[in-house]
Amino acid sequence: MLDSEWLANAEAAAAASMDRAIIAEIPTRPGFRSLMRPWVDTWRVSTGDSAILARTLHDVGRFLAGIWALQLHWGPGGLTVSRLAEALQLSGMAGPGRARTTLIYLRFIGYIEPGSGGDGRTRRYQPTARMLTAFKTRLSRDLLAFWPVDPAILALGPHFDRDEVFGAYLTAVAEVTGLALRGYKKDGPSLEVASQRFGGFSVLGELLLSGPRDGPVPPPDPVPLSISALARDCHISRAQVRSVLIAAEEAGFLESLPDGRCRLTPLLSTHIDMLLAGSLIVIAFAARRALAVAQAQPALDPEAHFV
Repeated sequence: MLDSEWLANAEAAAAASMDRAIIAEIPTRPGFRSLMRPWVDTWRVSTGDSAILARTLHDVGRFLAGIWALQLHWGPGGLTVSRLAEALQLSGMAGPGRARTTLIYLRFIGYIEPGSGGDGRTRRYQPTARMLTAFKTRLSRDLLAFWPVDPAILALGPHFDRDEVFGAYLTAVAEVTGLALRGYKKDGPSLEVASQRFGGFSVLGELLLSGPRDGPVPPPDPVPLSISALARDCHISRAQVRSVLIAAEEAGFLESLPDGRCRLTPLLSTHIDMLLAGSLIVIAFAARRALAVAQAQPALDPEAHFV
């Protein structure tokens, strides 16, 4: 499904993930549609998910902040204020002054804690055990959804819980994402109307999966729209659901109908296709990078199972 030249290195993967022609062509390839339902399902909060994982699923900002923190933790120099400032500036996500407040925020939500050694800008931080467990659980769901895309994704599964392998995967995801973000320019309607709202993608995911189980995603026909049901299923308030729905309708992603249902528009389908296509490239590249680490350092347990 993916061309090998797109996965040759981080620069190639980042460029392909942002290339409109490539992103528009991938959805026409065999097998793409079969990935949509399991992928959207990863946005949902599942029974038994920890509180920290549920919050991560609800807040894309927390998720991205966690990704950056983890990849710096495993990189040379570790996670420090100065290294986070450099990463944020290079990615174009924020200026260097944002680093200290980001670290304070990550400590507040229980993602990181002080490490040993250093002080001030050289003081190291490290992910908490709760954060590592939550992110391994969340990101392993991508592997389970995307394993048909590339043999490396399937082969990586049994090794994903190993810290050095998980670290290599996270570092690759962050590297490609950072390179891609440098050239990102918002142009017209964007799924940010959902991603920048707490629980936004959870709401969107419930709507996308609200058609018949064996039907296409997104469903072409109108679907039920119950604010109470969405609030219950997404574990957020009714006010938060309304905020997401209003923003999505203003962006042209859905249309409210007089009978209380809503219609998901072709514009939403196009943007979801683009997001999935770009995600496939990033995850396939990261899986190859991490698998190389796993194969260079074989696990002690030969009976390891897919996550």
